[in-house]
Amino acid sequence: MQSAQALRSGFYTLALIKGWEQLKEVSQKPYPAMSALLLSPPPAGVVRAVLPSLEHLLMEDFESVYEPSDDTFLLCDALEGDRSYFSSRSEKLDVVLEIGSGSGCVIVFLAKLLREEGLLLDSTTLRLIATDVNPLAASVTLRTARANNVPMLEVVQTRLVNGLLDALAGKVDVLLFNPPYVPTDNEEVGGTGIAASWAGGEHGRVVIDEFLPLLPVLLSAPSGRCYLVLVEENKPREIMRTLLEAGLQGEIVLIRQASNEKLQIMRITRCVVQEAD
Repeated sequence: MQSAQALRSGFYTLALIKGWEQLKEVSQKPYPAMSALLLSPPPAGVVRAVLPSLEHLLMEDFESVYEPSDDTFLLCDALEGDRSYFSSRSEKLDVVLEIGSGSGCVIVFLAKLLREEGLLLDSTTLRLIATDVNPLAASVTLRTARANNVPMLEVVQTRLVNGLLDALAGKVDVLLFNPPYVPTDNEEVGGTGIAASWAGGEHGRVVIDEFLPLLPVLLSAPSGRCYLVLVEENKPREIMRTLLEAGLQGEIVLIRQASNEKLQIMRITRCVVQEAD
């Protein structure tokens, strides 16, 4: 996770070079102006998804909200890689849910993809829902949706799906989650600030392990799917075994090295039951 701390580290380094007055001026500019200074280009030969506009956001927004980074990009790339699945899907989509939406970049990206494929019309009954425990992140997600003409997005400030589980049980066709996966002391987990977006406790698994039992309850049958961001420290193979016990199967569909992290996207679906002849 190229975290907020990492970006702000570059921010402060720039301050020493350019001086605080110039830096203050830059911080009031739209997010891409600052990110262009600090974020590296994609590796040669890698085609990244075209992200939604974030020009409505300022760098100061990301003092309290996790900014799009390598894990965000990888998750969007995985969705772009499954574009043909969405375009050829025979069943209509009922609910698309992102847990921990942060800036709103990922769910708005998927909304635009679905619109391009004719699956998100003004008259659609598809529900787009985003949750975040951070009230400022919930506000930023809503701003990103409006700035990208996705007015139907419902944003709820809550932890995971607290208060929504009964209403969404068995109805979620696509679930997105970039969890707090960074290994930390367990005492750092929780809260409603920016640390809630990255502090994952032992093995980075505290929130992930709370989330996994929700999957068989939330996902629609038979074709609901989840896209989950992980790193190697989260023990993805162990997670796959846990999923199997719940009638789910996980597959690593994208891997990317980002600094000292081996980022991975696990696509989770229900196990296919073979009927006996």
